Amino acid sequence: MTPEHLFARLRAGEDTLTEIKTTPHESDVRRALVALANSATPERPGVLFLGARQDGTAVGLNNATAVGEKVATWANECYPPITFECVTLTSDGRDIVAVIVTASTERPHFAGPAYVRDGPKTVKASPAIYVDLIASRNTKAGAILRHKGKTVTVIYRRVATNMGITIGGSEDCRIESCSAHSVEVRYLGSGRLVSFPLDRVVISADPEHQRPLKLTIKPSVTRGSVGG
Repeated sequence: MTPEHLFARLRAGEDTLTEIKTTPHESDVRRALVALANSATPERPGVLFLGARQDGTAVGLNNATAVGEKVATWANECYPPITFECVTLTSDGRDIVAVIVTASTERPHFAGPAYVRDGPKTVKASPAIYVDLIASRNTKAGAILRHKGKTVTVIYRRVATNMGITIGGSEDCRIESCSAHSVEVRYLGSGRLVSFPLDRVVISADPEHQRPLKLTIKPSVTRGSVGG
């Protein structure tokens, strides 16, 4: 965004993707960064102005560079870290910092990290665990993730292209990962890693093999295959 565009946003006042603060208090900046990162669109980034009044006039900051460094620290401590760009604007001889937050592919963001237990310790959740925590909100993904790293039975169905009949098989697999969109399993026999769309997965118990989970993979709508 050019300085002209930023000044126009500042003069227009606060809206869904524009916030104005006279001073850079950490808690206020963190909340604003998170809100903008969770709300910005590819067409319109969010902008946080620091050192300005609601009417767009400058209050000024003593050290715009130092403010930018603080914002970088606070943005990095959000979870996941927030990407931004700082631009210093000068109005009436006073500095205003514009913090530009573009649309994030990693949202939702939070003002602080998620914590989990690791043995006897409380630790920050790694990015992989964070993804698992979000995915666990999905009932099916959550049920699968509770068996991550364990052996389960996978029953797959495949429509034979030329014959028009459904064939299938069974594999002993280990759950590697699961998101709101797909599940990854590793065939124990071949070591092959396979991903299935979650909307094709039916979960149930497997009393025959004395396992708490069985995944039945429904045939693909198109030319189905074992792995896709």
